[in-house]
Amino acid sequence: MPKYQPFDWYRTPLYYDMIFDEGTQDEADFIEAAAELYCATNRRDPQNLKILEPACGSSRLILELAKRGHTCTGFDLEPGMIDYSNELLKKNKLDAHLSVQDMTSFKYPKSKKFDVAHCVVSTFKYLIEEEDARTHLQLVADSLKPGGIYILGLHLTPPRQLTKLRERWTAHRDGVHVTCNIQSWPPNYRKRTEAIRSRLIVTPLPGSTAIGESNPNQKVKPTKDSQYYESSWTFRTYNLKQLKSLLTSVPDFDLLATYDFNHDITYPIKFGSQLDNVLILQKK
Repeated sequence: MPKYQPFDWYRTPLYYDMIFDEGTQDEADFIEAAAELYCATNRRDPQNLKILEPACGSSRLILELAKRGHTCTGFDLEPGMIDYSNELLKKNKLDAHLSVQDMTSFKYPKSKKFDVAHCVVSTFKYLIEEEDARTHLQLVADSLKPGGIYILGLHLTPPRQLTKLRERWTAHRDGVHVTCNIQSWPPNYRKRTEAIRSRLIVTPLPGSTAIGESNPNQKVKPTKDSQYYESSWTFRTYNLKQLKSLLTSVPDFDLLATYDFNHDITYPIKFGSQLDNVLILQKK
């Protein structure tokens, strides 16, 4: 049994970027399509939206949307993520405004308002306290132009989860192969918390030193040179009633539509009809 080292993967942006990069194109397509359908800001240019990403991480979506001509702004609590993102922007000759800020206290000049904000994975659930979640939503609403939209993705909690749940992701880049196993434990429904653990296996690929040199379909087994990392955190849980209550407490937003994590703009779903929900919230 390998020994996993304690590890904060948010301080190693490359691995984070590798694992979550696969859905970037589809998510960016969805953001643009949602803006076209639901954003009602004055003088909106669909080819140059002003876009905010809270908790932007490695800025994979900021880079993609900037490549498409949009004016992108983002922030993250981890300075290493922002440094990594700025290096990628420079390497790709792209511009974006990035800063180190918190989801519950971020600030921008009153003159700087956005057409679209997005947080398309469950990062929102890091906000453990109800007041923090409410504060974040209000700050986003305050940052949007009237008619602007916040695209917010999160998973609802199963009503009777009694077993562990697991996800497995693999990726390769820069001569390494990464396997990521994410496990969640049955939630504490009274405290509204859910324990999550991520385990990474990082294996060097012989003879591969650059992106694309290795075969993405090859099966990679751990070797004596593999490194094992483990990171744990806690999410806040939401059932449908709890999420509705939170949204009602921020009257500056209207819920216009709901989608699932397939990000198919032609296929809206009923709010809460399944666990994965992508909400389209419009600033009044």
